[in-house]
Amino acid sequence: LLAPSWDDLKRTVESIPNVSAVFPSRDSYVQVAYAIKAAAPDGHEHDARELYLEWCDRWLDAPDGKENDLDVAYGDWKRAQPPFRVGFQWLQEHAFGAFFQPQERTTADDMFEAVQHAQPTARKGLQLLTDEDIQHRPDMKWLIARHIPEDGFGILYGDPGTGKSFLALDMALHVATQKPDWHGDSITGGNGGGVLYIAGEGAGDFKARLAAWKQTHGQTEPIPADRFRVVIEPLNFLHADDVQRLTAAVKDAGLNHLSLIIVDTVSRAIPGADENAQKDMTIFIQACDHLRAQTGAFVLGIHHAGKSGDMRGSTVFPGGADAIFRFERKKGQMVGRLECMKMKAGPDDARNAYKLDKVSLWPTEQGIQTSLVPARVDDADRKSVV
Repeated sequence: LLAPSWDDLKRTVESIPNVSAVFPSRDSYVQVAYAIKAAAPDGHEHDARELYLEWCDRWLDAPDGKENDLDVAYGDWKRAQPPFRVGFQWLQEHAFGAFFQPQERTTADDMFEAVQHAQPTARKGLQLLTDEDIQHRPDMKWLIARHIPEDGFGILYGDPGTGKSFLALDMALHVATQKPDWHGDSITGGNGGGVLYIAGEGAGDFKARLAAWKQTHGQTEPIPADRFRVVIEPLNFLHADDVQRLTAAVKDAGLNHLSLIIVDTVSRAIPGADENAQKDMTIFIQACDHLRAQTGAFVLGIHHAGKSGDMRGSTVFPGGADAIFRFERKKGQMVGRLECMKMKAGPDDARNAYKLDKVSLWPTEQGIQTSLVPARVDDADRKSVV
């Protein structure tokens, strides 16, 4: 029943899709609690409880305005007592991709059709958290202070052409090159892992973007291969085999641990999907959770704003994200504002202005190749900020 290690258990549970087709009732949730308790190695009792509560909180296809009551979930956890009939193997059988053979081409419709045949089992119970229980909950840990938690899923969105991808790459390269801070906000977490950048959009000028950043920050040597990798091939996060192919490539490259994965952009990662469809977006988020579980990274999706200026697509996004940021910049101006719209387990007070500096690179037939590199600006330089 035991998991080989705590990391194996954590990654497996984070890969289990918390969707109603598989876990339709409270009884089915308790089965997950039984399995986690049985699989948890000695010394990880509190960690196992937090892992279960986090899984309960990640109800990906919850109806609008509805969420799981974590007090109820904690009561179920307390009542899950031996003997245990399920454990680590049961959890593995319910992880993302377990419903499919490796050669299958799996769509969101296939995923939902498959998981509907899963047979969850049962339990019930109720108990409230005590003060002591609350005090044992772990504190928030950061990869980039105020911006990127050490673990989770987030969204950075804005209008097309605002420069949000330049900000994302800037974050990624600060982490990859092990800078002590990102424009004054400390980089402390992630256990020193590297960065994977999935460049579905902007891949054509990625060479220039990378060269401009390195020139600006005095990076004369190539970034080590175990610190930074880029994917420019098309990937569809609604196809389970594409996600599995990605995780296999990461493993084959020897990247046993990552701190940050950038998906640029969400729309390029779900070609042909309906962004307003709860089903499609649930599968996308679950695919990101699978990447998190397999790599240990925070996954940041770069997304577009709609005509109203709000984030485009299904309400699954704001519900499933641990952090949401918006970048706004007026047309024709080089300074914009990055604002935290949601931070699930921490303060949402990050609001700073950034200037996109133009960097000249090399001559081409059309003229000098240029690219942009962001720099945070102080209050005195915010005259043109939106």
